[in-house]
Amino acid sequence: MLMAALLFDPKDAVPMIIHLWYSAALPRAMIDALRANVQVMVDDVCNKIKDKPAGSMQAKTFCFDGRTLRLVLNKEEWFKLADCFILFETFTLSKCHTIRRGITRSPERIDFRERVMLQWPPGAREVDACFRRDGVLLPYGCSLSAFDHPNP
Repeated sequence: MLMAALLFDPKDAVPMIIHLWYSAALPRAMIDALRANVQVMVDDVCNKIKDKPAGSMQAKTFCFDGRTLRLVLNKEEWFKLADCFILFETFTLSKCHTIRRGITRSPERIDFRERVMLQWPPGAREVDACFRRDGVLLPYGCSLSAFDHPNP
């Protein structure tokens, strides 16, 4: 998220950061932008550290127009970060929705959810139910058609 904040124009970075953090699905354009900019940098680090010992801490300082971001991860964490970009293609959106709904709409937790929602106004209940169902943080009633790829 910090790399997105430093790489992209704020009008593009803010929605990208919000959806990376909260939404279960992302638009293709957002994924393409992350791959073209962030994945390239992460892959470069992974190529340079592939022969380093396992568990060793590896640091990289990224420079963006006079601003810097220093990222220190162990070797395995760098490769896990790179794997996030592969997950965009390996998981289907329907499989991710099934997993997410199994947690957010679990029948075992219905009593807890309904007790909490009982105190809310009807509009808030519907918005919460919509977010639990769809998993995308957008104003109520907005089209979700662009959000067609799972967020790893």
